[in-house]
Amino acid sequence: GYVGAKGDLVFNVVPFDGPANNNFANAIPIASFPFKDSLNNLGATVEPGEPSPSCAPGGGTVWYSFTPTADMRIVADTFGSSFSAVLAAFAGTAFANLQPLGCQAFSTPLVLDVTAGTTYYFQIGGYSGAVGELVFNVVAHPRPTNDNFANATRITALPFTDSLSALGATTE
Repeated sequence: GYVGAKGDLVFNVVPFDGPANNNFANAIPIASFPFKDSLNNLGATVEPGEPSPSCAPGGGTVWYSFTPTADMRIVADTFGSSFSAVLAAFAGTAFANLQPLGCQAFSTPLVLDVTAGTTYYFQIGGYSGAVGELVFNVVAHPRPTNDNFANATRITALPFTDSLSALGATTE
């Protein structure tokens, strides 16, 4: 004991279950947009055989799933989280056949083109094991109307001003 103190030391141990979607099999389904979920990732773990994110070192993870009913472009991010998160996206049905589709860290948006009927999984962990309040956001994001050369915005007079988001724009 401290400075020679003596006595009984009592430990109280209680079971602690991590987040409900800690395991791949319990991925929270995304049913509609915009989607937002908030949780504390304290107690999240890495399952045996779980893939590591390709863009940054992660820690314990939580999982989300999405099966679109139509082809679309989506944007996922962790804006609003209290820690630096690592967000990875996969297609497949089990760890053995997951195909990595993208990875972003530090709340950078992840833009994905998804196909109707394919199930996509989102793995989110704390950068280098960070924990705290996670905020996961997913929205459908249409391409800009002038995304392709054939649909270029015509400039008919000068001066010209236009405003649009280039998030989700592609290259030809």
